[in-house]
Amino acid sequence: MARQAQAALALAGAHHSSWRGQLGETRKVPEGIVLGTADWDGTLRYHYDEVVKPLQEMFARRGEQLDAETLVRYRSALLVVLHENAHMLAPEGRDNGDERDTPITTDPARKALEEGATEAWAVRNLDRYIDELGLADVCPGLKQVKEISRYQHYLPAADVLAERLGEGSAAGRDEVLRQLNCVLSDGKWPVLVDAMYKNSELPDLVPQGDQRRVKRELDAAMRAPMRLLKTLETKLPISSRASGSRALGEAAYFEGLRAVERLENQYRSASAPLLHQDRAAEQPQPSNHQDYKDVIVKAFSGTADPTGAITHPPAHPAPVSSTRPPQQPQKSTGRDPR
Repeated sequence: MARQAQAALALAGAHHSSWRGQLGETRKVPEGIVLGTADWDGTLRYHYDEVVKPLQEMFARRGEQLDAETLVRYRSALLVVLHENAHMLAPEGRDNGDERDTPITTDPARKALEEGATEAWAVRNLDRYIDELGLADVCPGLKQVKEISRYQHYLPAADVLAERLGEGSAAGRDEVLRQLNCVLSDGKWPVLVDAMYKNSELPDLVPQGDQRRVKRELDAAMRAPMRLLKTLETKLPISSRASGSRALGEAAYFEGLRAVERLENQYRSASAPLLHQDRAAEQPQPSNHQDYKDVIVKAFSGTADPTGAITHPPAHPAPVSSTRPPQQPQKSTGRDPR
């Protein structure tokens, strides 16, 4: 526990962690439990029975050969630790507590990206976290089982967005997720919007004075489908949430492409129409784009493509946790008090 923040910081490369070295237990809620909290005062809080106790048990049984169910329980507890430490990562000059007065619960799209990107990064880096902490020697087999994520309504959408934008920039999904986890929640959407903007022709077309307005339009387009992710938690069974989430993540990406296409055409006609029309003819366009409302209907009817794929080519191709089994009810968790 003394090394938890430094290990997460080493993996992400953020400027610093907001953790102040204090630990506590999560708050009580009327229904369910809160597994972990990255509190505004820099305190990390974990549920004792679901997080702290399994990890204490893991150390007490150091070196033993354990069954898969036990290993999953330990690994899932560790995922909570990495997730909450990711919430504590911050850029220079800022801390987790800076957002105390701007709660993300008022904006479903902001909360969806905050929790989804945090969980996606934690899941994809959990093996590295285990290595950084030397836990593979403590618990043999810890890297041979699959953890249980608590955010199946958020994680897949954020993962898809990072993958699509990573392909467009040649940075790759992991780098996009890393960048998202090095900023606070109010900085995450700008990371995605900047990636969408830079992956297009807009930097060559848009005057500097218009850039803020153009990025606001991209932001609004991409957020619209993501606002519906929270509803998946209550409207769909657990088994269908991941596919619905992926579908909405794809929809957010293609709504961004649609906005890019419209803005590029607008600025081409205003600046150098002949040159840019010739260039546009060479580019695959998302003009056959499936309206995201159709995707939403499929997501909520449970008929979304299980792969989460929507087969439309990008307009600019690349040279881009729960500790209980999924069939059991999800617990109420969050970045307290959000």
